[in-house]
Amino acid sequence: MMDRRGQGALFDATAFLVIMLVASSSLYAYSGMLARETSSSNAADEMAYAQAMLGALTRTTVTNASYILGGASVRVADAPAGELLTEELAMMMAGASANFSGCNDKISEIADALADGRAWSLECAYDNATLGGARLRMGSEPGAQRFSASAETQMAGGFAGRAHIVLHVWRL
Repeated sequence: MMDRRGQGALFDATAFLVIMLVASSSLYAYSGMLARETSSSNAADEMAYAQAMLGALTRTTVTNASYILGGASVRVADAPAGELLTEELAMMMAGASANFSGCNDKISEIADALADGRAWSLECAYDNATLGGARLRMGSEPGAQRFSASAETQMAGGFAGRAHIVLHVWRL
């Protein structure tokens, strides 16, 4: 016949095992729900960041910028980056041989400062059914998991319609 102390110890060990299995299963299930909530909130945060960055970038004043038109340097009055982008698209649509690398470098510096350690890519486009279209791009090649924000702005240079600006951001 078994000793009562041995039976009590065996019962205690079995009860402890069952309690630990239930507790660990609960924690495992809870951690899975928490991970799903965290990844969806991170995506929402990144989308909001992209939208805020695009708004800040297009409204930030670019100072001491210039471009080259027909071999001559043209200094641009301090203007928001969004206006400079549409001006570049207008020059492209007009067929002008303008080199906006000076302006684009200044806009890239602003974007780098706003990106807060993220990589970024900026695309601007203007499409007109009659006149055709123009596109410009700056920044890195977009990453596989990127978050995008877009905006429309009035086209410069007397062109009817709106220009589309799209910003992609992603973590490195």
